[in-house]
Amino acid sequence: MIFTFFWIPNSLHYFIYKFQKSSKKVLMLQVRGESSRYIFLKLPKDLNIRPVNFKGLTFFIVYTLKSKKNLCFFWRALIQKQLIYLLKGHVLTIMISGFNYRIDILSNNVLQFALGKSHLLYYQIPSNIFLVECNKKDLNLTFFSYDQKKLNDFGECLRQIQPPNVYSQKGIFLAGEKRKKKKKKKKCY
Repeated sequence: MIFTFFWIPNSLHYFIYKFQKSSKKVLMLQVRGESSRYIFLKLPKDLNIRPVNFKGLTFFIVYTLKSKKNLCFFWRALIQKQLIYLLKGHVLTIMISGFNYRIDILSNNVLQFALGKSHLLYYQIPSNIFLVECNKKDLNLTFFSYDQKKLNDFGECLRQIQPPNVYSQKGIFLAGEKRKKKKKKKKCY
């Protein structure tokens, strides 16, 4: 018998479902407190997986027959890769540039923008996105989320409040975005 093991962080729930009729096994990993972050892995019949608690830490022991040695190590690597994916977060930085532009953070995760218009603009930060840093002097906002797609969608929504102007270099820019200033066309008389 070949076996290997790996550690499971305490921030994850795990469930191993065994279906009686078809003898199929499914492993579910979920981040504690977040119902939207989980993965399902359908395990092969030859592979066995068992959780073991040792001194407050949880390990998974993955074992199989001797002839299926590569299967055991492949699934250990696959599950570890999925764990890293579940626990890794993403960061988005937004830069605001313009004369007399201002940002304020109100209660309940509401952003207040003063972007040179006659009225203030308000934008609600979604519950799964966290404001990490707000530099009011340089007008930079840094957001963190576990879901990269929702974070990018949120950044695009903020960008649409004041789209960047390529001639005057004013507006809301995403970090790492190339800014090329265009020259105004000269009039020929």
